[in-house]
Amino acid sequence: MPLEWLFGRRMSPDEMLRKNQRALNKAMRDLDREKMRMEQQEKKIIMDIKKMAKDGQMIAPVILCSIMKSIKSKTKRVVPPFSSQSRQPNTIVAGPPRTRSCQTPIGNTAFRRYYDRGDFMLSVDSGRVMWKTSFENIDYHHYLPIFFDGLREVAYPYRAVAERGATDMLKNGTPDRILPVVPQLIIPIKLALNTGHPDVVIATLKMVQTLVTSADMVGEALVPYYRQILPPLNVYKNLNKNTGDGIDYAQYQQEDVGDLVNNTLEILERHGGAHAFINIKYMIPTYESSESVKIMARDLVRTRRYQKKFMVMKANIQAVSLKIQTLKSQNAMGQAMKGVTKAMQNMNRQLNLPQIQRILQEFEKQSEVMDMKEEVMNDAMDDAMEDEGDEEETSEDIDQIVTQVLDELGLQLTDQLSGLPSASGSISIAATGKVPIVAQDGGGGGGAAAAQPNDADADLQARLDNLRRK
Repeated sequence: MPLEWLFGRRMSPDEMLRKNQRALNKAMRDLDREKMRMEQQEKKIIMDIKKMAKDGQMIAPVILCSIMKSIKSKTKRVVPPFSSQSRQPNTIVAGPPRTRSCQTPIGNTAFRRYYDRGDFMLSVDSGRVMWKTSFENIDYHHYLPIFFDGLREVAYPYRAVAERGATDMLKNGTPDRILPVVPQLIIPIKLALNTGHPDVVIATLKMVQTLVTSADMVGEALVPYYRQILPPLNVYKNLNKNTGDGIDYAQYQQEDVGDLVNNTLEILERHGGAHAFINIKYMIPTYESSESVKIMARDLVRTRRYQKKFMVMKANIQAVSLKIQTLKSQNAMGQAMKGVTKAMQNMNRQLNLPQIQRILQEFEKQSEVMDMKEEVMNDAMDDAMEDEGDEEETSEDIDQIVTQVLDELGLQLTDQLSGLPSASGSISIAATGKVPIVAQDGGGGGGAAAAQPNDADADLQARLDNLRRK
């Protein structure tokens, strides 16, 4: 502690951590600032280059750069792949070696020697092959392998005669004559496929298809020899032309090698029996069975048929459900009508028409009595509280109100209502039913005349007396 003023205070680990963190943050800020400055400088340089290029000042530098690139490319060395030299600068890795998939036939064939010597029992006339003997007299063990060996030829007329002769012998031969010759045909087929010439491969594949379909059991007889004749087909299996929107007429004429190889493999599988697909798959791993495709297509058709049946079944179930709902609604309606019928029966059973008739008659009687009493009371009160002047004033007020209302409604009925007679007197009857005698100021003869009731009062008095007797 006494030496802190000389050497400074010793910092704690937390203080040292904070100090280092501040230093790191400062360094990061300096880096970000430098990065921004470099980006701005880069943008400025790009703008200058664009400006110079627009002004036509970059022609010489561009030419110089192209010359330098050409010089560098010429000085690069070709080195073998997967070596330490491939990592060195100014080097080019050598590409893969070219395959021998397109070679010309080597040497003369036995077919050419036999044809030049005239050993075949046929002749060529105007491009047509004419046999000099019947096919029953031809030795298939000797001539059929020779014709297959002639498939390697590319010159005319050797190739045409070989194809025509082999085709005629296969089409006109019997299974007992073709099947024993199959082992002797393997070597000519293998040699023809190994030539790598597209025309030779196409002719050989077509002849193999003709051979397999010419007689029964030939496809099964070729299965043990798949390992000799199928390996060259791996090169041509995916050899298809990318014509874009164009038309490939070679595909229509069966001269497309890739499609022809796939068709040949399908025919071999179809006629090769149960073990054909396993052997083809072993030699050509990329091959997919046509039978499996057919099985998948059959499953697809079956699935679509099941879907259609399920849709029909669903529609039928929905129809049955609607019928059940309709029956349920009808049942509910019947139950409701049954309850209503019971209620109506109970009401009709409890309804007593004679009693209700008597009640209604009594109600009518009492209502009529009450109306008469009310009318008598109203007349008596009017006689006691009103006079003729008030009645005239009341009638005038009524006429005025009616006229005002009609004026507001736009109707003019004053002339029609003015011609109507107005009541000048009233009838007053006491509650006890006696006719009151009203005394008037004047002579005695006038009072006796006023005391007598008029015809209306007499009629009303008679009706009251009749009600009291009842």
